[in-house]
Amino acid sequence: MLDLRPIIHKMMVFCQETGVGLPVLGIFNIDDGSILIEFSFSNLLRVGFNIETDQQNSGWYVVSNEILGGITACGYI
Repeated sequence: MLDLRPIIHKMMVFCQETGVGLPVLGIFNIDDGSILIEFSFSNLLRVGFNIETDQQNSGWYVVSNEILGGITACGYI
C-alpha cells in the first residue's frame, strides 16, 4: 500500500508556511488499492487526486457547480 504520510505532511507544511487554509479534506481507500484525496470547497468546487498503485495512472481532477461555470478538468500527475 502506498504511504501517503509524506505527501500529506508536505501539504500541511505548505499551508502553515503560506497561511493558506485547507478546505474539507476527504481521504478514501479504494478496493483496488488506490487512494482518493479530495478537497471540497463548500459544495462549490472539488479538487481531487487519485493515487494509483501504478503511479503512471495517478491523476487529478477539478469539478465545480453551475455557480462557478460548471468546470470539469482532469489529467495525469
